[in-house]
Amino acid sequence: MSDTPETDAFFFRIDIDWDMEVEFARKLERERDEARNEIEGCRNKWECAVTMAAQAENERDEVLMMIDKITEIGIDLMDKNRSLKREIKKLKKSSNHKL
Repeated sequence: MSDTPETDAFFFRIDIDWDMEVEFARKLERERDEARNEIEGCRNKWECAVTMAAQAENERDEVLMMIDKITEIGIDLMDKNRSLKREIKKLKKSSNHKL
């Protein structure tokens, strides 16, 4: 089977010698088909890139949420550390007064 079925179907219906025109039409048909394949490949790459971008956005959002949680935990720990330091100072003062 030919790689230019549309051209073959058109020109073989007619009883005229179209050799140059047939070759040109076949060339155009092949180029069109190659362009379609290339466009399809680009479309597939684009869809893959869009999917990867969406995944990256989701991962970024998850990381940002983790950072927020870690920040909250860090702030809580710093607050507890300050409170413990105050308590230690109070205990030291009270133990010094008892001596």
